[in-house]
Amino acid sequence: MKIQRTNVILVLVALGLAGGIYWQQRWAPGGSDRAPNPTGAGTTAAKGPKTLFPFQEQDVVRFTLRRPDLTLTLEKQPSSSPGEPDWRILAPTQLPANEPPGSNGASDGAVAYLLSLLATGEVSDRFALEGDREARLAEFGLDRPMAQLDLTLADGSSHKLILGAANFDRTSLYAIRDGETRDPAVEIVVVDIDLEPAVQRPLAEWLARAELPEPQFPDGSSDRPSTENNGGTPSATTGPQW
Repeated sequence: MKIQRTNVILVLVALGLAGGIYWQQRWAPGGSDRAPNPTGAGTTAAKGPKTLFPFQEQDVVRFTLRRPDLTLTLEKQPSSSPGEPDWRILAPTQLPANEPPGSNGASDGAVAYLLSLLATGEVSDRFALEGDREARLAEFGLDRPMAQLDLTLADGSSHKLILGAANFDRTSLYAIRDGETRDPAVEIVVVDIDLEPAVQRPLAEWLARAELPEPQFPDGSSDRPSTENNGGTPSATTGPQW
C-alpha cells in the first residue's frame, strides 16, 4: 500500500506541474493564446490589437480603391442634408454611357458598407513570413493582390490595406495592413471574407442613381391626359377601340 500511495502522489504532482506550465504559456501575460498558423507558411506573431483599423467610419474623408480592372477614387463633400455625407467620384472621370454628364455621385450604400467593414472589422490571426519570400506572397495571393485600399482620414493620417486570396474554406482573406509587400518585416493578417464583395463591386454599383424627372406632356402638366372627352367618345390620342 505504501508503494501505491507514493505512485499516486507522484502522479498528482506531475499533473499539477503540467497544469501550471499550460496556464503560464496560454493565459499568463506575454503568453500565446493563438493556434499555430494552419498553412505552415509563417510563424504566428506576437499578439496585437484585434481591430483592423483604429478609426471610425465617419473619420474617412477620401479613399482610392485599386483593382486590376479599375481605379476608383471617392471623396467626401459637404453634405446638403445634415448628418448625411455626400460622396463624389473623382476617378474615373469617364463614366458609363448610361450616366448623364456630370453625374459623379457615389452610392451611399456601397461606401457605407465598405467603410463599416474597415472600421469594425477584426483581425482573426497574424503572422510573419518565413522562407522564400516571393513564394510565400504568391501562396497568399499577395504577389498580385485582388485589391488595394488607400484611405485618408480627417486628421490627415492615412491607412492602407492590400487584399490577397481567400483561405482554403473561404471564410477569410489574407491581407497586409499599413505596409507594402516589399517591406522586410511584412506581417500577414487574416480578415473578414465580406471585404471581397465590398471591393469587387462593378463600377455601376458605386454610382448613385438619380431620380428620373416626371414626364412632361404638351400642356405642361405631369398628369396623363384623360382618355375620355365630354361627348363620351374616345379621344383621338387613345388609339383604336375594339
